[in-house]
Amino acid sequence: MRPSSRASAPFAAAEPQPRSNHPSLAGLRARAPKGPAMASRAQPRYRARVVPRGSRGGRGSRVRWDRFGRVILVLVLFAVLVSYVGPSLKVFDTWRESKAADVQLAALKAENEELQRQANELEKPAAAIAEARKLGLVASGERAYVIDGLR
Repeated sequence: MRPSSRASAPFAAAEPQPRSNHPSLAGLRARAPKGPAMASRAQPRYRARVVPRGSRGGRGSRVRWDRFGRVILVLVLFAVLVSYVGPSLKVFDTWRESKAADVQLAALKAENEELQRQANELEKPAAAIAEARKLGLVASGERAYVIDGLR
């Protein structure tokens, strides 16, 4: 019996209740019944008990935090992977565009070399005379002849 700080009538000594070995139930004691005493002990009386974790066999509304945590982890990893898809596609598109730009650059370099060669040819005096003759010009001291009806 536990001493009380209040001044009240002592209760009748109750039978000692066996203690559970479960850590969450340590220190709990059964309360004395408040209602009238039962006439017959043959009838079992209802006794609420605390069910330790894990003994429900998967039933009930308890949240399985380990499973919940794994599901959340998978969802977060999926979201991270999805967030990498867009930038990865942009990198691939940029790489393809750079290859197309390299091909165009090679074509422009070849065209530039051809134009440089033509410019060097036109700087020679013989090329200037040939271009003037194509235009129908004659040098000083030469006679110009026009022939009609060849076409």
